[in-house]
Amino acid sequence: MPLFVFLGVIAVLFLSNLRPQAPDGKELVTNMDEYSHVLRQGIDASKDALQDFDLGKELTPAEMESLRKSTEKLDAVCLYFPTQFAPYLIAGKCYYILGSNQIAEDRLKQSLANIPANTKERPVLQTKAEANYVMSLIQFSKGDFDEALKQADLSLKLVTNSANYYVARARAHLQLSGKDNIAKAKVDIAIALKVDPTNVRAIRLAKLMVPPPAIKDIPPPE
Repeated sequence: MPLFVFLGVIAVLFLSNLRPQAPDGKELVTNMDEYSHVLRQGIDASKDALQDFDLGKELTPAEMESLRKSTEKLDAVCLYFPTQFAPYLIAGKCYYILGSNQIAEDRLKQSLANIPANTKERPVLQTKAEANYVMSLIQFSKGDFDEALKQADLSLKLVTNSANYYVARARAHLQLSGKDNIAKAKVDIAIALKVDPTNVRAIRLAKLMVPPPAIKDIPPPE
């Protein structure tokens, strides 16, 4: 592109108060002030939909659209500051819900890769656990139940009070052959219901098991 044409484009963007775009047409973040602003927009756009998803609710078309808009914002901040981990997690979760499993998996892998090794900070460990959890959901949807089990187990080693994590591990157990896996699934569902008796996913899964899991299925602590 000739220099005078390029400068003309920049002038139009400046005069029209439009934010510059990346070559693929997506929003482009150019400084830390914009980073903070766009990140907040991405978080706010996805917050309600992600909360409803975690509660096991069916998302509305409006919520799905909000997730799509959120991914645009989060991709922009990830492009500007690629060494962070939280934006990749949120983007990965949004993409999973939207049905874009490969993109979701890529974002989650990057989130996990960016998390400092041997960290003991609780919020960081929670982020890591959530990334493992969503990875478990993705692997389950792909039919890789062994990997789904592994990822759910990793999440529970970091966070032990999430009913959704126990449900994810129980679902993987139920897809694997062997009586032992069924027994382990019953334990996980019983714990999930103890952690959160109102958890929709745990209640649904418990109804499919005969006899239904109960507190007595939880083994005593070693």
